[in-house]
Amino acid sequence: EDYVVGKISTPENDIYISVAAAVIEEKTYYTIVTVLAEPMDMDNVTLNVLNEGIAKSGRVAFYDIYFDTGKFEVKNESTAALKIIADYLKNNNNKKFLIVGHTDNTGDFDANIQLSTSRAKAVLEKLVSDYGINAGQLKPYGVGSTCPQMSNATKEGKARNRRVELVEL
Repeated sequence: EDYVVGKISTPENDIYISVAAAVIEEKTYYTIVTVLAEPMDMDNVTLNVLNEGIAKSGRVAFYDIYFDTGKFEVKNESTAALKIIADYLKNNNNKKFLIVGHTDNTGDFDANIQLSTSRAKAVLEKLVSDYGINAGQLKPYGVGSTCPQMSNATKEGKARNRRVELVEL
């Protein structure tokens, strides 16, 4: 009828450990529970998440719009994310949005600003050409590495900093 809980933090995740003991009918029982807490997967934004994110903070980050390193052509693996954005835009065709491109800090700052701008334009063009979105509803904007979400000192941080955001105007 007693317990202890502890937390171990590693660079990758947190581990929670709980040890409980109880005496039942003159016998002592122990339970050990271990929980590995990993970062939330933010790659697959749903239409509901997009609606809630825009309503709450005016923006939503997409991590599943893909480009080759140093390139701005939208890869085919981005189709699911683009479809969700297109569905949202069609349901909200009276609103205007920025498509904001982000990079990590690898390479030249000015080149990253240009790359992020080109990527934002490529996403806009894909939404217009493949999904019938009105180009007047969108404005591309690139910010390079100026708005990191995590430290660029790690591979995971760099991955989180490379993203496309839909921002309500």
